[in-house]
Amino acid sequence: MAQFQLEGNGTLTALNPPALASVLPNFLAVDPTNQYLFVPGEDFGTFSEFGIGTNGNLAPTPAPAAAGNSVAFTPSGEFAIIVSPFDNTVTSYRLEATGALSAINTVATGRVPWGAVVDGSGRFAYVANLDDDTISEYTISRGGVLAPVGSISVGGFNPSPLVVSPQGFLYCRVGNPGSGSVADFAINPFTGALTFLGTYVTSIQPQGGPSWISFDLTGRNAYIGNTGGIAQFRVNRATGALISNGTTVTPNNGVYLWGGVDPSGRFLFGAGAEAGPDGKGFYGTISRFIINGNGRLTPNGSVSLGANTIADGFAFAQR
Repeated sequence: MAQFQLEGNGTLTALNPPALASVLPNFLAVDPTNQYLFVPGEDFGTFSEFGIGTNGNLAPTPAPAAAGNSVAFTPSGEFAIIVSPFDNTVTSYRLEATGALSAINTVATGRVPWGAVVDGSGRFAYVANLDDDTISEYTISRGGVLAPVGSISVGGFNPSPLVVSPQGFLYCRVGNPGSGSVADFAINPFTGALTFLGTYVTSIQPQGGPSWISFDLTGRNAYIGNTGGIAQFRVNRATGALISNGTTVTPNNGVYLWGGVDPSGRFLFGAGAEAGPDGKGFYGTISRFIINGNGRLTPNGSVSLGANTIADGFAFAQR
């Protein structure tokens, strides 16, 4: 894992040391208190955990007694939701002040759960199920107990990742024959049940995608990563509808495997790889963009992680 300080102009300065060993950094997640970084282990076994210093440097901490492929937190940081594709379950944990995870309860998901998300109220959780193309719905009690609500079909395949927008709509990737799309759902504020609202095509084969979805802090602008670039959208904040706002093409035949808006809401970063200068090999790259007033992206340079590397995930910690 490479580690950087984000400067006020959107550039990145390597910390010391510039990198730490990890196994699957593409699924890393920072808790909302910005004190701990969690990374799934090999074959999605026990998580690795790191404390985040005030200077941004990471320090290994004892591994929490939890296994799965991803973790989502309630906005307060009190509870963590971890899905396990091995036994088709999702477990709620209490995040202790020490960074330890204490299991609360475990409930069933659909087949092969692959990622979870918690809504902005912290009362509802959702799990994407790859093998039956559904989203499982849950309530979260004040004590962190998960209770099933139901499930809903996404109308396609590979419904992951899931993202809840600042306006409270849920979006997920949906694969369809010949194209990649994003499906939009309304969240019932009383029950947490989802209602399908629409699907928006973001890529046409042979271009792949989407691989990630991110919103600015206002929820007015959405960014969706495809293999050939970042599709930009204006968002109807009343209905959740996406309206195309252009595409930023990846440089040097590159791909963006992950991306997102930083905590300030001023910058967007794309993690991926670019072709080598001689057209051979590849270089892991973090591309930087400034978010303009109209929601469009302006390139702001990039950081190379070196030859034969791939940048395929990141997380922000704001201290």
